[in-house]
Amino acid sequence: MATFRIKIQRPGFPVVLGTLSETPRIVGRSPEVDFVLKEDSVSRRHAQFYLMGGHAYVEDLDSSNGVHVNGLRVRKQQLVPSDRVTVGPYTIHVEPVSILLKTVAAHRMELHYNDVGALHEHIVDKDHSALSFLYRLSQRLATQRTLPQLLETVLDELMDVLPADRGFVKTCEALDSCTAQCVSRSRHAGQVPPPVSQTLVDHVLCTRGSVMTSDAGDDLRFDNSDSIAAHQIKAAICVPLTSHDTVYGVLYADANAEPMPFTQTHLQLMSIVGQVAGAAVENILLTEKQIHQERLAAIGQAVSATSHDMRNILMGISGGAELLELANQNQNWERAAKATRLIRNSLRRFETLVESLLTCARKTDLTLEDVNLGSLVNEVVESVEAEAEKRNVRIRIENRMVEKISLDAQQVHRVLLNLLSNALDAMASGGVLTIEVAVEEDSNVVRVRDTGSGIRPEDMPRVGQAFFTTKKGQGTGLGLAVCHRVMEQHGGRLQLESVPGEGTTASLHFPDPGKATARIKRMTA
Repeated sequence: MATFRIKIQRPGFPVVLGTLSETPRIVGRSPEVDFVLKEDSVSRRHAQFYLMGGHAYVEDLDSSNGVHVNGLRVRKQQLVPSDRVTVGPYTIHVEPVSILLKTVAAHRMELHYNDVGALHEHIVDKDHSALSFLYRLSQRLATQRTLPQLLETVLDELMDVLPADRGFVKTCEALDSCTAQCVSRSRHAGQVPPPVSQTLVDHVLCTRGSVMTSDAGDDLRFDNSDSIAAHQIKAAICVPLTSHDTVYGVLYADANAEPMPFTQTHLQLMSIVGQVAGAAVENILLTEKQIHQERLAAIGQAVSATSHDMRNILMGISGGAELLELANQNQNWERAAKATRLIRNSLRRFETLVESLLTCARKTDLTLEDVNLGSLVNEVVESVEAEAEKRNVRIRIENRMVEKISLDAQQVHRVLLNLLSNALDAMASGGVLTIEVAVEEDSNVVRVRDTGSGIRPEDMPRVGQAFFTTKKGQGTGLGLAVCHRVMEQHGGRLQLESVPGEGTTASLHFPDPGKATARIKRMTA
């Protein structure tokens, strides 16, 4: 039995396509019908279309404004492909799917890209193996992350189901300034790739139509007849890779077998693959474009956030150099020593800034060793005691842990120093800084608790993001980002809790010794 397509059109609205069967398909305003036509002049259940005896019929379902065929109101009517059915402002055509295939010459068939959507439902209903193939292809394409991998997957899958000897898939010359990609396959070992007929490719790209020929040697669209003869090409199919009316390339397959190995079903299936692959190509290009834009935005943010610190560092080096030059002229060695310290401090700040940027931007290898976390905390506290005394901050240490754990002592020292420095900055008028080291459930915890100004609730979601700072020009916004990065590499986490006006608690959770090694290996792999 022939398969029929129903095509519903209205000016300014998308075209609606579907297939007909012996089961009536109803059009109307009700959301429960098969084709919903949103217009007051259309009844809730206006008309039904169905097949009977191999012919298509339309039947009015007692609608208010009736059904018109070629301008005449009808109750029930058998339809032919040229009939124009009117339901309110909608125009409906019903035609056999087979006429979508246009026979251009005795050896050639073409299929317009607008008709591929209607063929999708037809071919899947007719051949369940096609449904299985399209599902498998869609699943595989969804996992591809690069354009070359995607094109190879499309061609590999297609060569498995087509009686083709060779094939290639080729993208357009300029896809968002990308270099054209081309992947080819041959079924037999030692077989050279198929010749690329630019005339045929241009024809498919311009018309966005699928082409199948059973006599490539006599087809004028093949401009390399010598190559055609040399490769003994008898039959060929070429379809566009399309998505949202954009053509991204072509998909080609040929064969030298006789009789003609390709059928209308092969042309239909390959045309559907062209649209599926075209959508996948579009997704990859959009993803790559988004990634590129995000990278540019990140670079701009990094430059903007660090330019102030870089300028201050350069001013310190420049000022130290001028001071050193004056000291040398006046033989003032005390001033020379001061200038040297200024330059060294500026260089140290520059080194810290670069290290922070590198830690945020890339993975670093951890140098693991068994370390007593309490002893490491004591070392860091000693380095900030003078600053704490200057700020009138009292430090308390509560160490309830004696077991050593595996970690990178230098990196964790850096994290603790950063947290203690932040705590001291938050207590401009003095306060209490408490560092607690303890074992809790399946983790080892270090808590740094201050009695400072705290963090505003609206800032909490952004705290820890690279280049975000609450220090009003005094920080780079990299400190906590580095802390998060280091803790992730250790298989642990950094947790922040804060109450404005009361203080902030930063908790470092390290996995217990039995689980640390496995977690760290996973994080650094």
